[in-house]
Amino acid sequence: MRKLVLSIGLLCLSGCAVTGSREATTVAYDFGPSVDGLQHTAAGPRLSSTIVVESVTAPAWMDNSGMYYRLAYQNPASPQRYAESRWVMSPAALLTARLRASIAHGREGMFVPTGNDASHEYSLAIELDEFDQIFDQADRSRVLVAARATLRGSDRSRRERVFVIEGPAPTPDAAGGARALSQASDELVSRIIDWAGGAQSDAPLEQAASMRPTAAKVR
Repeated sequence: MRKLVLSIGLLCLSGCAVTGSREATTVAYDFGPSVDGLQHTAAGPRLSSTIVVESVTAPAWMDNSGMYYRLAYQNPASPQRYAESRWVMSPAALLTARLRASIAHGREGMFVPTGNDASHEYSLAIELDEFDQIFDQADRSRVLVAARATLRGSDRSRRERVFVIEGPAPTPDAAGGARALSQASDELVSRIIDWAGGAQSDAPLEQAASMRPTAAKVR
């Protein structure tokens, strides 16, 4: 009986060790330091008016911390989730933080109003449509980030633009996808801010415009 109890105890400890090791292997990613992105946007057109940046929205299935990929050579319509890799928060939340930080710190004469401040002249809304790592082959992948930006003025003016950023992943795994998606996101943020800065001087504001896919450079 004593041997049986000892064996059961060892099995429980073994199970705990296995569970702990599995949890320890989960890797969480964010977009990394934003220094490069801020330096890039600082050279673009300035936003001459106050602007409130709304939280980035995303489809329900994407609105979580999971890292997703697609096997284009097998079933591109079925997004798969990495088992041991994730974002520190949802891609939409990461983009919101990056965009607000870039606007608040990367340009003069710009800030992000807080609370119910109604003094802003423009509001910027972003809808994230695609945020994928796509495997064209088992040993080769690329990333795709697509979003729709809407700039609304206090005078009821409205302008929209679709941004699509694509680029190769340096390695065909979660780490390579995270790196490429981070750089594609910085490129997206930079282009949105540059576009919003130029849109303020346009008269009248266009109803809609699109941007061709742009390859994001992965260093």
